[in-house]
Amino acid sequence: MEPYQKQLLEKITALSEESNKILRGLRRQARWGVFFSLVKWAIIIAPLVWAYIYFQPYLGSFKDILQKLPEQLQTIEGIGNQIEGAKDFLKNPPKIPI
Repeated sequence: MEPYQKQLLEKITALSEESNKILRGLRRQARWGVFFSLVKWAIIIAPLVWAYIYFQPYLGSFKDILQKLPEQLQTIEGIGNQIEGAKDFLKNPPKIPI
């Protein structure tokens, strides 16, 4: 083998080793990127799931309250009408013949 071929082969070997190091670093960086992406999504989703499980009974009670709200408002309106009738009665009491 001639000396210039040997030098060229050594250069090619050095370049391929350097390229190999760069590729390994890129692969390692991609793996860490996937790992931290999964961790990020777990940090986002886990509290939401926990909150849903923890607050679900309260949400059910709140839903029941909201469903009964129109009935309660009608009851309150009826009581208000009765109070208005009582005010009218007190302002103009009926005359009792003696």
